[in-house]
Amino acid sequence: MKLKIITRALTENCTTVHLKGSLDTTTSLKLADQIETLIAPLPKTLVINMTDLDYISSAGLRVILKTRKALLPESDLLLANLQPRVKAVFAIINALPSEVFFESMQSALAHHENNL
Repeated sequence: MKLKIITRALTENCTTVHLKGSLDTTTSLKLADQIETLIAPLPKTLVINMTDLDYISSAGLRVILKTRKALLPESDLLLANLQPRVKAVFAIINALPSEVFFESMQSALAHHENNL
């Protein structure tokens, strides 16, 4: 399955990434390359909208975890709109704190606004 990546800089401090499709071994490199470009200017917040992400493999998880590690300590990686199956994968690995998960883009962006 393919992965469509839609990025948008909301402000100089906040960038959103909307994922559509499947994040697996074949598509994770594409996302890793895009994210590397996005975080080069070191945004304060990177919000990944997973509303249309149907599947995530260990390769996809690795990209998400590496992204979090690459951001500055005062920066945030926020994950929004996780599908139940994708959310279950994150719950199983328990590698990210619960504060990075949001039920909607609105709540993730509100969190960003409150932490400026």
